[in-house]
Amino acid sequence: MRRVLIVLGGLLALSCLAGCQCGATPAYVRADRQTYEVVAPMYRTYVKADESLSGNDAAALLLLLDTWDSRIVAAEESLDAE
Repeated sequence: MRRVLIVLGGLLALSCLAGCQCGATPAYVRADRQTYEVVAPMYRTYVKADESLSGNDAAALLLLLDTWDSRIVAAEESLDAE
């Protein structure tokens, strides 16, 4: 399970780096949304069930999901405004 956390954390970190939205294409934003829709529920369930995480660690990991979603929403709104 710890390995899953590390892999998913890496995916989220890459998403953060790619989330600058500098020239994000509609296809990229759709793909990021689809990735989020697949990964986020599983990751959220895992974090909430992992008793080895402190409350602060779990909250920080869940915040990653929230900020990832926020970046996608901002990109979607930016594309809609064009």
